[in-house]
Amino acid sequence: MEENLSKEEIREIINDSKREVYTDMSLIHPSFNKTDIIKISPKGLIFFHGNQDTGFIHINERHSSLSQKPFWKNSKLQTQSKFHSSIFPLQYVDIADQIFKSENLNLENNTSIENIDLYIGTFKINGIQEKYRLMLYKDTKIIHNLYPMTKDNNLKFNKRFSRGPLNFNYSLDDDLKSIFLPYYNENKEISYSIYITFDLSKNIKTIKISKYSAQTEVSNKIFTEKKITESTSDIDLRNYQYKELQDYEKQFQNL
Repeated sequence: MEENLSKEEIREIINDSKREVYTDMSLIHPSFNKTDIIKISPKGLIFFHGNQDTGFIHINERHSSLSQKPFWKNSKLQTQSKFHSSIFPLQYVDIADQIFKSENLNLENNTSIENIDLYIGTFKINGIQEKYRLMLYKDTKIIHNLYPMTKDNNLKFNKRFSRGPLNFNYSLDDDLKSIFLPYYNENKEISYSIYITFDLSKNIKTIKISKYSAQTEVSNKIFTEKKITESTSDIDLRNYQYKELQDYEKQFQNL
């Protein structure tokens, strides 16, 4: 763990969890501060707001299939195991409760046994069966982390650069749709981009791969596909954010 809760913060969360407001059937409680509780499971497991190192924010930023926040270490992107794309954050509660069983308590693989109770078990949800690690603060029901042990759900992309947010444009007059995907280095400087234009009237798809230096485009390659064979609905084009584009990304090294 990068950062533990302090003993005072643990006591604060435990005391707060006893309030009747958390015994209702609300799906989620708004949270802003590190120790704010956002959900208590039927088994009494506590999801608290947390930050990038612990709690719900930590779980969602590192392990949600929708999160592409980069985590750099020694100038390399870390590979965080991801939940299956069919699993949404509120289902973390169901997963945690199913893994929280006495037979799943694991001492052998617990490298932080003084601070953490580790549970490892298998659960099937949305038709997907996977093994998960559930980490609770020692002798409490406060969740430090929860994640699948497989990396099979991870998006495969060029690990030398982090993929930035997609930009989508639609020109009604020209019947053109386009998407722009930037790729950044550790210093948050744009290094490459993939720009794809869909000419709906001509049914032509054009791909432009660009290289940058000092935030300026210095070279590019352009490829044209004579026929668009995929859905060009707005939602499908926006989903390029989460597509594997390794064939395009391989062109980075040729620029």
